[in-house]
Amino acid sequence: FTADLNLPALSEEDRSLVREFYTAPNDDKMHSCIRFREHWFDMKRNSLKICSRCITGSRDKERAPNEPYFSAANNLDFGEVPGNLPDLTMIEEMLIARVHVHVKTLQVRGAQYKYHRHVD
Repeated sequence: FTADLNLPALSEEDRSLVREFYTAPNDDKMHSCIRFREHWFDMKRNSLKICSRCITGSRDKERAPNEPYFSAANNLDFGEVPGNLPDLTMIEEMLIARVHVHVKTLQVRGAQYKYHRHVD
């Protein structure tokens, strides 16, 4: 071993990659789809804040573009958020959720995928 032990363990390029690794999650912004009241990262919304899955009609073809899916008309209105639960993070919402969905993705026969779901 002939390297200089006084040199830093990480190169400047490696340090910048580590900094980027730790700052990238803070740069991600949560988006909301007003139609399904869904929150996720980079939902590709239009100017009306409706996500691309709603626009393409892959969710429900019978609804008008501005009609929310979770509404009193179809008995899916969750009501107001209680005052003691303001601005929860996604992790906090998962911790207090009554239902947890687990999805396992398996690759079968080359490029095909199979989904196995379980709800607790």
